[in-house]
Amino acid sequence: MLLINDPSDAPAGPKVVAIGSFDGLHLGHQHLIHQAQQAAKHLHVPLLVYTFDPPSKVFMRGEGFLTDLSEKLELLRGLGVEIALIVPFTEAFARRSKDDFLEDLRTLEARQIYVGADFRFGQGRAGGLEDLNAVAPTHILPLLELGGGPVKSSRIRDLLRAGDVDEAKLLLGRAYTARGIVREGDRLGRKLGFPTANLEVAPLKILPLGVFAVRVQTPQ
Repeated sequence: MLLINDPSDAPAGPKVVAIGSFDGLHLGHQHLIHQAQQAAKHLHVPLLVYTFDPPSKVFMRGEGFLTDLSEKLELLRGLGVEIALIVPFTEAFARRSKDDFLEDLRTLEARQIYVGADFRFGQGRAGGLEDLNAVAPTHILPLLELGGGPVKSSRIRDLLRAGDVDEAKLLLGRAYTARGIVREGDRLGRKLGFPTANLEVAPLKILPLGVFAVRVQTPQ
């Protein structure tokens, strides 16, 4: 998978472009990317995923996230994405007009565009479907429904905060994971006969409260 940080660095030629924060790469995101892949294969062009780091809600509101950048890239690679455009979400990016964003898509030579039903762009969320269609035919995919509601990153965050890891797994299509460095703690578990490992993860990574039983694999 080719990783770029600026639209001008993309290879020349038309592309199918899927756009979104894609925090968690849940089943809804996977469905959107799969649809975009099918279109790219039909058109014999590469698929490019245009996403942001950090996700907009993390930057604007300080909300927690489901996947850090390394996790997101690994998942995108596993989905067969050919090009990932990771744009840093900064104050300057947040102030960009919808026309600036549309110019990115023209630079990318978007042949078709895929977004979710709740996607808006540009300062003040000013841009919508009619603007995207001015650049290339745009497909807006309805939110996937599962377990009595839409599959959304915000719903998965709420489930994890409530400790419902099983329902979160259903919406993600995989077990929720966290990565980090094992740090020495107070050794209280060892005194109780149940040694624990304290995993230091990114401060804004969403984690359910509790002590968890895990399976451990070590390199051979």
